[in-house]
Amino acid sequence: MVGKRGSTPHHRPMRARDRVLVRLAAVALVACVGGQSGLEPDLPDSSPGGTRPTGAAGRASAGASHGEAGLGGGAAPSTAGESGNAGAAGDGCQRFQKATSLSSTPLPSGDVFGDPVSDGVAVYFADSSALYRVPVVGGELSTVYSGEVGAFAAGGGVVAWVPVDALFNPTGVMVEDDDGVHTVALPDGTLPAAYPTMIADADGNVFFEVDAPTDGFHVWRWDPSLGSAAEMPGVGKGDGSATNLYWADRGEVVWAADALYITDIATATPRLLVDGAATGFGGLVGIDATNVYGAGDICPKGSCTFTVNGVARAGGTPFVAFQSDDAYWTNGLQADDSGLYWMDWATMGIFHAALDPAGPAEHVVDPGSGIARFALDACSLYWLEGNGTQPTVRLMAIAK
Repeated sequence: MVGKRGSTPHHRPMRARDRVLVRLAAVALVACVGGQSGLEPDLPDSSPGGTRPTGAAGRASAGASHGEAGLGGGAAPSTAGESGNAGAAGDGCQRFQKATSLSSTPLPSGDVFGDPVSDGVAVYFADSSALYRVPVVGGELSTVYSGEVGAFAAGGGVVAWVPVDALFNPTGVMVEDDDGVHTVALPDGTLPAAYPTMIADADGNVFFEVDAPTDGFHVWRWDPSLGSAAEMPGVGKGDGSATNLYWADRGEVVWAADALYITDIATATPRLLVDGAATGFGGLVGIDATNVYGAGDICPKGSCTFTVNGVARAGGTPFVAFQSDDAYWTNGLQADDSGLYWMDWATMGIFHAALDPAGPAEHVVDPGSGIARFALDACSLYWLEGNGTQPTVRLMAIAK
């Protein structure tokens, strides 16, 4: 069966409440396919920092380590001219050839919730007290919003988030763009869904799910050209049932309800990618220009070989996109235009492979103290890591 994304996008799970249970029942797509599901792995209690981090990934020169370039907690980020760490490339990317600490000011010492997000300009992440950002070229940590958030997304010069109250109930939707911070107007009684997901695209469109008091769940879109939000036709079943939002990419939205779909934003036309009975998509892991990818056989409780399957964005028969030769205790699988990334909890290493059924895996980096969360953009891999005592002390980057 089609499953939910292996690493839930950019939100912290809410406390158990009736609406959450209704939502989880409505999105009954999570299934063990092949061997295991795409759910979070059962990590040992000895995970770095005494926490159970959920992911890591990346690509760069093998053998780089977190200590080779700048340190967090006050040291300036390392850039061009220092020990082979190149500066901005012709494609506009800042090429950190070695693992480099980005924040020139100390990070909050607590754990973070959900994966960080990069829009190519800044990396965003949240803990229980605020939403933060650090420039992708390195610089000072700044606070976007003071208070806990249930979900957030960034893209196209826009960052959006769902504030929550002390009981983790969503209280609204907020957006920051070039004109400042705005509260998104919603109908009376309508709030973001109790288990919120939110995605954004490179044009600044923000998609999120709301829970209307009379007719259930619906997907809305905040349009940057209008500065306002309205229901997004063609995303979701439109019958009040819950929707999982995965990616907004190149004019299309990938989502799941009773099956996996992709919708053209301009025409609001959905098309079926994988029906609910299909196997090999127990956790969605990524998207590129031509395909959507899901986890097949993975092992979240120990080491084994694993499979990633794909289906064309235009639709068609699913296929094997990658099959590992070696066994990994896989976690944090992500895919984009540059390939597949994952962390191996057995070796604490980060690996990359081309999306090729027989493609070899490349050992990218050993973060040493472990990774709490990670993000990818067109240029770099970013991760938050701890030091064995504190869950989060550094925001790191390395070129893809």
